[in-house]
Amino acid sequence: MQFNIKREKKLARLLDIAPLVDIVFLLLIFFMVSADFMKPVLRLALPVLKTEDNLQKLDIVIAMDKKGILTLNRERITLENLEKTLKTEIRNKNQKEIIFQGDMEVTFGNFTRIMDIARQAGAESFSIEHRKKSGGV
Repeated sequence: MQFNIKREKKLARLLDIAPLVDIVFLLLIFFMVSADFMKPVLRLALPVLKTEDNLQKLDIVIAMDKKGILTLNRERITLENLEKTLKTEIRNKNQKEIIFQGDMEVTFGNFTRIMDIARQAGAESFSIEHRKKSGGV
């Protein structure tokens, strides 16, 4: 004797969220780790201009914050050692173009002193990095 019992299969209408949770956690970890690498060395308030120059990111970057802390290619340096280190960078990278990133509160005297040291070290062109003004004119 054989019992023929038909069981009605109910389709599971539930969404399995375990893979979704895994992906969300992976994205969270990715952004937390990558955000740590995006922190700037110096907090600069760059001047805002209405026009934009198409400056390329060059290898030699000098930055100064409003407190007068100076960096060369993201490494802290003193003003006294700038010329010697800059000469070495220019010679090693065969790059005679310098980008200056300065806070809006950097004095004109500091800016001209840095520009003069860069010229003495062999720099041929000196660019100033800025942020483009967002919005209308």
